[in-house]
Amino acid sequence: MTEFDSPAVSGELEQALAAAYTQIRNLELALISSRTIGTAMGILMATFKVTSSAAFDLLRAASQQRQEKLRAVAETVVLTGALPSDGRVLPKAAGQ
Repeated sequence: MTEFDSPAVSGELEQALAAAYTQIRNLELALISSRTIGTAMGILMATFKVTSSAAFDLLRAASQQRQEKLRAVAETVVLTGALPSDGRVLPKAAGQ
């Protein structure tokens, strides 16, 4: 029996492996979110002829007004090609 065969070490290794899998999944989700937000920004840049900073400001404003995660607003933009609308007027983007 080696030092690695003890139940304590085995439990620690299982916990470390579970933590590593969780971190990998979180990083994968972050990458997907980042790509979605970037795509939405590109759509807004093309639609409104604004800078990337202004496009992000539009996403952020819509997110705050709707009390939704920015990622969810970005997904709506990617799917529909437009900012979500609930009758409220979004502030003009900087540089517009």
